Amino acid sequence: MYLFAVASGATFRGLSSHTSGLRLLDGLRRGQYQLANYTVAWWDPVKFCGRDSYENDKFVPVEVVNNDYLPELLLEKAEQKIYNADPNKPLFLYYATPTPRASQDGPLGNESQLTMPQYLQRPPIQKLSAKFTERRKQLAQIQALDEQVKHIVDALRNKGILDNTIIAFMSDNGAADASHYDIDPGLQRGVIHGSNWPMRHSKSHDFEGGVRTPSFIWSPLIKRSGRVYNDLFHLIDWLPTLYEAACGSWVSQSPDPYREGSVSQGKAINEGIPQGKGAPRNDLVVELTPNGRRAFISNQLDRQGNVLNMWKFIKGPTWTKKFLGWTRTEGTSAQDQVKLVTPASANCQKYPPGTEVGEKCNPNVAACLFELIPDPCEARNLAKEGAAFVQHLEHMINVTHAQSMIPSESRFFDPRSHPDRWNQR
Repeated sequence: MYLFAVASGATFRGLSSHTSGLRLLDGLRRGQYQLANYTVAWWDPVKFCGRDSYENDKFVPVEVVNNDYLPELLLEKAEQKIYNADPNKPLFLYYATPTPRASQDGPLGNESQLTMPQYLQRPPIQKLSAKFTERRKQLAQIQALDEQVKHIVDALRNKGILDNTIIAFMSDNGAADASHYDIDPGLQRGVIHGSNWPMRHSKSHDFEGGVRTPSFIWSPLIKRSGRVYNDLFHLIDWLPTLYEAACGSWVSQSPDPYREGSVSQGKAINEGIPQGKGAPRNDLVVELTPNGRRAFISNQLDRQGNVLNMWKFIKGPTWTKKFLGWTRTEGTSAQDQVKLVTPASANCQKYPPGTEVGEKCNPNVAACLFELIPDPCEARNLAKEGAAFVQHLEHMINVTHAQSMIPSESRFFDPRSHPDRWNQR
């Protein structure tokens, strides 16, 4: 962890204003925050905590705002920005909600999910057995998230700009599910009792449960709406996609290394190019780290450039070693499963959900290979029978992509970053 320089804040990166209760959370190892008084805490390599509340990169004292549920505080700020916006000028609003997530609730190291009673009392939450206390809290946080989205949409509608707005909803990674309890008691911190079922594993892993996340784009401006888009889409594609949607011109081949590899998918989304027909992206680096973690997805194309299959390569040390499988959604069973009602749901019917078929996959020992179109749940490891293709994919990521990798900025713990020294040079 390192000290943030004054010029590293959001207002020095192109944003005109910024409100956050989580300014220093990124980069902390095993860090958590308290949603009522905005303190950040962490315990590795040492235990300490401190208040973390900023607006326009200036520290907000305790007496100014406190005991306001952080998701609702940030929502109020978002609504305020929309209300005060000039309708004749472009508006970009990045709203990063802290829900759903575990929070620091009580003594240091004792984590729970802080939510408001009104969400816990809603019928969808009450239907789940009371023995799944933390799962109930997680679902209550999702109820709060639904309310936040509704309020932001209402604010845009009341401002009169909704019909000229693009809304993109996304997540950074899969959920930290209850499987962590079965691995290591120390990893119970940060578990939010989410569900990635029937995807394999969870957050911090390169299996689909950790890296495949649902997203949506809504706008009256989209020519062909109401569709599911299943082609490869990387996080770095959001910037060029939204930039071009706002009539900007994006050049992917730029000397700027932070642009390298990103592609605009606006045309494919807007005009409804059929899945696999001239896909904007045909490979995707999932993981590429100095410690040897490698994960890579590549489309298999025919001579006309149509996607025949989608192959995934995984190799290297995993975050956890004892458990590399699937976790069923809490409160469900094989007889009483989650009922998926969306066409965006993954079809994992080729193999029994949550069951490994044939050669076991352990990236710590050897590379794994999956074909994601018929097997998105990564049940069958094809690395042995597809050894030549494994070598091809490993060469692509180690030679082609590793050469353009930007060095990590992660650093070891710096005692100058202790909360007592916050706001000091």
